[in-house]
Amino acid sequence: MIDGKFKILEWLGLGIMVFLLNWTLFLLLEYGSNSIFLQFQLYFLSLMALFIFWQLRYKHQVRVFWVGWRENLLAGLFIAIAFLSFLWTTSLQATIVRFVLLLSVTIIASYYGRQFTVHNLVVFIAMACGAMALASLFLILLVPSVAISPNWPYEGLWRGIFWHKIYLGATMALGYIANLVIIFSSNQQFTRFQKSLAAIMLLLEVVLAVKSDSASGLFVFAVQTGIFLIVVIWLKWGYLLSRWIYWLIGSGLALFGLLVLTNLGIVFSLFNRSANMTGRLPLWEYLIENFVGRRPLIGYGFGAFWQQPAIMEKIRSAVGWKYLVRVSDNGYMDVLLGLGIIGLLILIDY
Repeated sequence: MIDGKFKILEWLGLGIMVFLLNWTLFLLLEYGSNSIFLQFQLYFLSLMALFIFWQLRYKHQVRVFWVGWRENLLAGLFIAIAFLSFLWTTSLQATIVRFVLLLSVTIIASYYGRQFTVHNLVVFIAMACGAMALASLFLILLVPSVAISPNWPYEGLWRGIFWHKIYLGATMALGYIANLVIIFSSNQQFTRFQKSLAAIMLLLEVVLAVKSDSASGLFVFAVQTGIFLIVVIWLKWGYLLSRWIYWLIGSGLALFGLLVLTNLGIVFSLFNRSANMTGRLPLWEYLIENFVGRRPLIGYGFGAFWQQPAIMEKIRSAVGWKYLVRVSDNGYMDVLLGLGIIGLLILIDY
């Protein structure tokens, strides 16, 4: 009975964590204080990490947990570099907060990574993204003034329960691939009712992603669909292919990739975007030329760069954006700014 209650708490906690990390508390961000949201996120994830440690002690799995960490030394090394950046950070408070979040999320992820089977992971992703899709749809229908972006440059685009349309598009892409897996799985793994429900949710997620007009989300949709079709075809007819056909297919894919790289303007135009990724490429060039070069090896401290006084306005003015630049819109770039080349290489190798 107790183990069953703990299992419910684990799933409930994971569900809340997914909502928190996807910035679904948009009302707090849009009409309240960003710092309050960050504090809530910090407290919840820290408590959840402590709950997991208690669970490990209760189940006598602490040793197994640490063995798993020893098998992933680069993850520990990245956390160590983030911790050491306390020594050179330009914003100690920001680095402390981001480090605690990093450590908490890593502990949580490593625990659930051992608890979940592939089947359970697919089901959870489908359920979590489906819940957010339904909540977004209801909010769009009931309170469109909140769920549809009212301000330039995203006026009229759907964001649902999220703070920004990008999060809606990316989350729907994640749910889409999970539902696609369910639909094409055997009847022994999922019933016809579950597959029918997955098909309905898949269609809803496609509609929401399209209406969000999130280029990153739509791009992920297209890539996932292509990879999924290749995998399905290979599983079904792969045994018929000889080595020379594999070479032919590989050459074709390499040629296709080359065509894409040499015609980025056409590719981005398919998603109604410019080849400079709506101003992001000039932003990244400016950050590399003017800031990365100053601290190339160790950066400005984990999560500290964007907390420097007046930095957002300074960069906005330099790159010509009409609104404040709060992040680089590139996780690798933010790691490079925070932990330098050393931190970025550790992350890439991991």
